[in-house]
Amino acid sequence: MDHPRPTTAAPAAERAFTLVELLAALGAMVVVLGAATGFLLTALLRENAVLEAERLEAMHDDLAQIMVRTVKTAAAFQIYTDKSQYHPGRSENGVRTGNFLVCVRTDADGTQTESDFELSGQGIIYTKTVAAGTATTKTYANARIPAGSVNLFNTDLGMVQAAWEVQTRQDLVPFHVCAMPLVMR
Repeated sequence: MDHPRPTTAAPAAERAFTLVELLAALGAMVVVLGAATGFLLTALLRENAVLEAERLEAMHDDLAQIMVRTVKTAAAFQIYTDKSQYHPGRSENGVRTGNFLVCVRTDADGTQTESDFELSGQGIIYTKTVAAGTATTKTYANARIPAGSVNLFNTDLGMVQAAWEVQTRQDLVPFHVCAMPLVMR
């Protein structure tokens, strides 16, 4: 059976998009994709900054815990203005405030452990030497002295104290450590 053809057929030009309409649609897609990409990149950069800040805070929290344990278990300690004032093996007169702290501990088996904390540039360097030989060094970056302070360490209030700040891309995080060595208890 034959179907009758419609008598009014639309011309081909009316059934398809014009070049201008296609270019407008393509342009709109480019703008939408560009905006979406921009939002995605911004979100990724923010997330990266947050993760970096969390990593730095965790590292310096670890350093603060190491300082507390080291100072509390020290049989002897000394603060020096800087590392150049310290001569290993000789415990000379230190100062009340400085940027270099040395803590010495002797374990029950006679093993001597020396732990040094030094403010150097934009970081704090922690060096642990066991039995006058094996040294482990770790640098904690992005540390600085708080505004109004001159040194990292002091013995104000009769205990060893340290104060520093960590600058992240997100914020400024203060760290304060207070501990009393065995010899001061």
